[in-house]
Amino acid sequence: MREIPAVPQRCGVGELHIFEANAAGHAGLRHEKILPTLGQVRPRDHDRYRRIPIFGRFLDAFVPWAFSRGYTIHTVSLQLDSVRHLSRWFRKKVARPVPPFRADDLAAAHRCFSTRRRDPRHAWGLRGFGAFLQAHGWLKASHPKPLTRSEQEVNLFLDHLRKDRGAAERTRAACRRRVRHFLKFLGFDRCKGALQTLTLATVHRYLRSISGQYQRTSMQHVVGSVRGFLRFEFMRGVLSRPLHTQIDSVRTCQDEFLPYPVQWSELQQLLRRIDRSTPLGSRDYAVLLIAATYGMRASDVANLTLDDVDWRERKIQIVQCKTRQPLSLPLTDEVGAALVHYLRRGRPASSCRQIFLRSLAPVAPLSLTGMCHTLWRASHTAGVTLKATGFRCLRHSLALRLLRKGASTKDIGDIFGHRHTTSTSAYLRLDVEDLRQVALPVPRQGPEEVPTKMSSPAVSTRGRVGARTAPLWWDWRSFLKKPMIDYLSVQRALGRDYKTQERTLRGLDFFLVRRYPRARRLTPAVFAAWAAGLHSLCPTTARMRMLCVRKFCCHLARSRAGIFMPDLRTFPKELPPQAPYLISEPEVAHVLAATAKLRSTRSNPLHPQTIRLAFLLTFCCGLRKGEVLKLRLADIDTEQMVLRINETKFCKSRLVPLSPSVADELRRYFAKRRRKNLPMEPDAPLVWNGRPRRNGQASALTSMPFWAAWQRVCRLAHVFDHRGRPPRLHDLRHHSEFRIIPSGG
Repeated sequence: MREIPAVPQRCGVGELHIFEANAAGHAGLRHEKILPTLGQVRPRDHDRYRRIPIFGRFLDAFVPWAFSRGYTIHTVSLQLDSVRHLSRWFRKKVARPVPPFRADDLAAAHRCFSTRRRDPRHAWGLRGFGAFLQAHGWLKASHPKPLTRSEQEVNLFLDHLRKDRGAAERTRAACRRRVRHFLKFLGFDRCKGALQTLTLATVHRYLRSISGQYQRTSMQHVVGSVRGFLRFEFMRGVLSRPLHTQIDSVRTCQDEFLPYPVQWSELQQLLRRIDRSTPLGSRDYAVLLIAATYGMRASDVANLTLDDVDWRERKIQIVQCKTRQPLSLPLTDEVGAALVHYLRRGRPASSCRQIFLRSLAPVAPLSLTGMCHTLWRASHTAGVTLKATGFRCLRHSLALRLLRKGASTKDIGDIFGHRHTTSTSAYLRLDVEDLRQVALPVPRQGPEEVPTKMSSPAVSTRGRVGARTAPLWWDWRSFLKKPMIDYLSVQRALGRDYKTQERTLRGLDFFLVRRYPRARRLTPAVFAAWAAGLHSLCPTTARMRMLCVRKFCCHLARSRAGIFMPDLRTFPKELPPQAPYLISEPEVAHVLAATAKLRSTRSNPLHPQTIRLAFLLTFCCGLRKGEVLKLRLADIDTEQMVLRINETKFCKSRLVPLSPSVADELRRYFAKRRRKNLPMEPDAPLVWNGRPRRNGQASALTSMPFWAAWQRVCRLAHVFDHRGRPPRLHDLRHHSEFRIIPSGG
């Protein structure tokens, strides 16, 4: 922790003890000040303000109260003028000159003043005076509006969550928003039987309508709230069917996104550039220093109170807002000095026990939005561009710094307050230097020569002939057109890709139109005829396609009766997994050398070099075929030579560092690409096919040409597996795993 810049003055133990005594006596940690009165603010016409009808008698108490809230003399003067205009409006509009006043009247006056073109500032000035009346009990609550049917239904559900489920307040507030939006979609206030006639298709239509508004993790919470509400209505007897059991879950993956840590040099620059001579600067410095030192969440820093800091024992003891678990942290000299500096010189006088308060009136605890704004303001002042502006990036920065110092996962989890080590293991993906130690270099070619001509063994066509897939131009035409489209849209709204499933269903649609154009139901005979066309495929592939159709039938059976359900016992059995073929490094070197025999095209003169680089990254970095083809130039950090793999299999992202030899290969390729005036935009693909898209942008090489290039190069290099075929492209990844695991990776 010593790397954090030290505060010029250090606080000793004796000073901290005295500071603790002051904190216990006065939360503002300042001497009591005599607050200004109405006569001091309006020395000439204060008697006239006291004689203001209706509200003049409150001004003697309002002025000191406003100054105690942190308002300046200019703001208080504006509020006094607003009270004078409010008095005139009350005499014209309200025939009730005695307190308590109603909040509806003040709201009507605020709307009237806000629409005036002459001086709309008086509408803002009414807020402070209204808060004063409410604090002293002189403002009567508004007449409660009658609750709508949807609000009554939501309140019943929230009571169920509070009493029976033990949900927290924030959870109930989030469920209120989601369920109200769901009932608004159903038209619950207009239609009395909206819930009684609710069907699964309507729920799916709602999920499809909101799928574009939320990410996958947020969509999971929405589906959970809707499912809980439907469960509650089924328990009450409003719903006749358990619709909550028929809604599929959202596909989510752990460690889906990579953290965005702030570099330590950037964080030091942020802290040095903060002006601590101002109250705002001293507060921002203390906030960022605490977050960078302890990795505390924004909610924990915002809720930090004077009672949480034990000055005698030099500890900070909090209860984490997220996990509700206690956490004890040591109070370092730097953090203690920053807190003392802020509490003595920057914190406004207030009875609030939270340490960090607003710098502008009214004085109140700093919100979560204000916590994030401190990081943005400091980065803007320091001229540092951050990849992520969220407050959590400071937590990621501390984790990365501790990893580089050699701290164990258990120690990092204890500092962060994690329950399990799995929560801490997400930060292990950020340690690029440790990952670079297991990165494979460019394979060297053995003494054998690459043969110029080779008659390769006959390659089996099993798995490619007779595959019943629809042509590329085919569109939905069968009687299952609408159910298939709805099924795919619902699954994609729940976070699933379903590209392979769509091709399978399109093949079934193509089969039904060509063979059974008059069919109106999926019968066992029709399904058996379609399944018979899969005999030429691998049994595992055929089984996966048949399972895809069966899942579609299960989806239809939830809302329709009499749907045919294929029997799993009739499906072909899966073949045992094929043992990977471990390609030796000399064979890989021969394959890389054989890429020079590929032909370059006029549109892509670097086609052989591009294919060589793609095979090299697949072997040395252990990338999948799809990951190589999806790489963009923006995903390559040319300074640190790190690949950023975004949302691949299981929607995960990771960092893949390159070895020095592979980094040199990549630099040479980029230099050749610039000389040939090939696309170098950030969005340009690394593996370019040489043909631009219709919009003029470069397009990446597709899967089949990439696989065909691998087959051709393997035959040119005379590299075959134990079956006499060219090895699979995925075998390069298997060899990478075989090399990394024994090395301690």
